[in-house]
Amino acid sequence: MKPVSPSSHPEHLVHVRKISRVMDDLVTVPGTRFRIGLDGILGLIPGVGDVAGLAISAYFIFVAAQMRVPAVVLARMFLHVGIDTLVSAIPVLGDLFDFVWKANRKNLLLLEQHAVNPIQTRTRSLWLLVAVACLGVALLIFIVWLVWSLVAALWSTLLH
Repeated sequence: MKPVSPSSHPEHLVHVRKISRVMDDLVTVPGTRFRIGLDGILGLIPGVGDVAGLAISAYFIFVAAQMRVPAVVLARMFLHVGIDTLVSAIPVLGDLFDFVWKANRKNLLLLEQHAVNPIQTRTRSLWLLVAVACLGVALLIFIVWLVWSLVAALWSTLLH
């Protein structure tokens, strides 16, 4: 199946732009240039708000998949939504994070970049995912080392 450029589906991009604006940039905070959207406001509703925001963000990925965006770009979109979902689950900090992270805007920008320069977007997405994977492996190694050290110290203390 031949890949299809997002630019060949302008109606999808127009639709996603509208949703992104509502979710991330609907109104300007008075006295600032900072914009907030429905995602941050929904996030203030315990449980339901984060799920609703996740569903709308997942819709972006669904649209991108319909547009046949490469898997590496879809994975980067999942990363944006995953970070948003994980941090949003933290009380108070997650609510503040929702107003700043703007995963929908990030994913819209990614789709627009892919429409203009698909090879560069795919390459950058791949390198970002490789970096995140390396960081994840390093974090896992650190956690295993930390647990091993704590168990060894505890074992040593118990034997003496």
